[in-house]
Amino acid sequence: MNQVNLLSPARTPISILCATSVLIGTGGCGETLRCEPGATESRDLDSPPTFADHRIVSSAPANYEFGDGTAIRLEFDAPIEAAQELHVMGEHSGPMEGLVTVNGSTLEFTPDNSPMAGERITVLLPKSAKASDGSFLAPHGFVWQFYVSATPASAPLSESSLREIERHSTQGVEGNFSQTYGGVAIDLDRNGFADLALVNEHSDDVVTFSNTSDGSIGMQRQPGTMATGHGPSPSHAADLDGDGFVDLVVANTRDDVVSLYKGESDGRLSPWQELPTGCQPRGVTLIDVNADGLEDIVTADYVDDSLSIHVNAGNGNFLVRTVLETPDIEGDYAIGAGDIDNDGVMDLVVGGHDDGTIMGLLGRGEGHFIPGPSTTTPKGLWHVNVADLSGDGIADVAVAGGHSGKGSLIVSTEPGVFGEATIHTTDPGNASTDLGDLDGDGDLDWVLSSFSTSNSDWSFFENDGAGNFRRFMEFDSPEDASCCILVDFDRDGDLDAALIDEADDVLIMLENE
Repeated sequence: MNQVNLLSPARTPISILCATSVLIGTGGCGETLRCEPGATESRDLDSPPTFADHRIVSSAPANYEFGDGTAIRLEFDAPIEAAQELHVMGEHSGPMEGLVTVNGSTLEFTPDNSPMAGERITVLLPKSAKASDGSFLAPHGFVWQFYVSATPASAPLSESSLREIERHSTQGVEGNFSQTYGGVAIDLDRNGFADLALVNEHSDDVVTFSNTSDGSIGMQRQPGTMATGHGPSPSHAADLDGDGFVDLVVANTRDDVVSLYKGESDGRLSPWQELPTGCQPRGVTLIDVNADGLEDIVTADYVDDSLSIHVNAGNGNFLVRTVLETPDIEGDYAIGAGDIDNDGVMDLVVGGHDDGTIMGLLGRGEGHFIPGPSTTTPKGLWHVNVADLSGDGIADVAVAGGHSGKGSLIVSTEPGVFGEATIHTTDPGNASTDLGDLDGDGDLDWVLSSFSTSNSDWSFFENDGAGNFRRFMEFDSPEDASCCILVDFDRDGDLDAALIDEADDVLIMLENE
């Protein structure tokens, strides 16, 4: 499938900041933080003069549903042009190529290769799509997400559901402390198996592991490392330049840039470029804010209490950074993306570390957002996931409580309306919240990674299908659990787990039994 790179149209900013001053603060580990944002655009939460509705009748699979991933369909309210494009991205399998066919008012996409069990698929119809009469079908684009069904488990989830297979050092240089916070699982070499790219906060580098691709769930450490900025932490992956290979974005908390790494045809990642952020970026997500089929970069900048948006102009070029002010959030820290109001336009969910606020920012096209739903969780949060937890087709939010030692689940009562948070107490220090259908029953289970005590562990929770969770397993970490990545690493139809310990610098692979 060919992708079309569309340049973002010119935008009128609320104000232009050409900052030359330097802000000195303190980083999370007591190090000096130097913020030099450079030239930016700045805007408050706002909306364009009009917000046009899309003309989609239905999507299959529907938003947040589970499906087999072999056929993706859109039905419109009128006949459509024969030449259409659809951008399909697997969270772990990467950009999906396939056949796009048009039959009257129906568009269908059939992928060339099967997606991975349990992975989230994002589908985007660009704003350029037209009906047969030349009118636009979705002036702000149309996007939805669904999950690929996993094989149902033969027994209820228990402490014996996941078995340790192997351990690997994640240190950038063997014997030197690296503090591996987390990373991504993505098919870098395009052979159908998920590989790993892990981020080291202390040694300022990225290490990669290749899947042995023989069904054994084995991982092979690749030689060398890739240098990052100072204090790398959150990361995200997508095909940023439309060449069919996955690229990596890493936010650096102590020199205020995001480092980009380009996916190469041989499965390697190579240093690409750096983009400025605000002061101390603590969260990063990728979202197509202008509906041109290319992912844009958004960071949550903790010290500045704001977001930074870099619009992808195609061919590896990014427009000047837009600063999005968020006055109702104190200490922007966690960030995620999803269509929380079910209007076909991606939204942002931002978590405030200092006040525990969880707030939705509703997308209105061309990088514009307006204030959406909000609720509160315990102060000190670190990380959020956006997904349907209750099975009603509406996005909910799972929160890692950070220093509070409490995970929070926010089940929406209707599209674009957050309910009150349900609190789950774990061991202190929730660094990461991760979701996946471990038992293949068509709902998302939950893992919280806890650090900072002698009882540090990974807490596994089973979903009853309605957004109620029971803890079924605690897996002890060597020192400080920091992350869990749920993926079908061996391609046997169920989700396995990659566990990361940030104090022992170790990767632990668990196989789903």
